[in-house]
Amino acid sequence: MQKPLLIDNQNDEASIKLNAASSGAFVEALLNPPGPNEMLRKALLDYRRTVISNDGSVSPAIRDKGLQ
Repeated sequence: MQKPLLIDNQNDEASIKLNAASSGAFVEALLNPPGPNEMLRKALLDYRRTVISNDGSVSPAIRDKGLQ
């Protein structure tokens, strides 16, 4: 299987060349991304528990979900 080739541009950007199989897998992941795993769910809950506005109140998005 051919590995993707990284090509650097002059504009602080990068592009990649993919073979047909890699290109298909990339598009599939973009169009149908996997759901969040347990580690990501925990990180989100930890984030929501610690994000408080400057006035000391919990953001409405967190409060409404009961995640405070």
